[in-house]
Amino acid sequence: MPIRIHAVGRDGIERVFDGDLKRDGPRWIYRIPCATKLDWFEAVFLEVGGGWIQVAMLKNNCGKEHSAMGIPEALFARVVADSGLSLRSSQTDDEHGYRTPSATKVWKRLEARGLAREDKAADRYIYQGDGRSP
Repeated sequence: MPIRIHAVGRDGIERVFDGDLKRDGPRWIYRIPCATKLDWFEAVFLEVGGGWIQVAMLKNNCGKEHSAMGIPEALFARVVADSGLSLRSSQTDDEHGYRTPSATKVWKRLEARGLAREDKAADRYIYQGDGRSP
């Protein structure tokens, strides 16, 4: 299914990215294609029950082209709006995957903007955005 996101980069410029969403059971797979090569920025989210959807993977295969463009943040808002579920990070190591240091940087950026909070006891971040692109 085609999607469009509005992402605000580190430079403060809003950019529009077209991509697609594929549903595979409890998995929500978002892909934003690269313009310069046949690849994409991919985000996979997993419905884990209890009203939660969790980040399972963030992978930028486009290099600098999609780096510092605010794509993860825009996709977080999008999956909340699309799924109607609350979003959380994975733990640093759990049954559904693990949170990398790069992913933790994304969550810390969101926390600094008031869009996420860290739950240290649960070793995860909770998205507090309202499902609108930042």
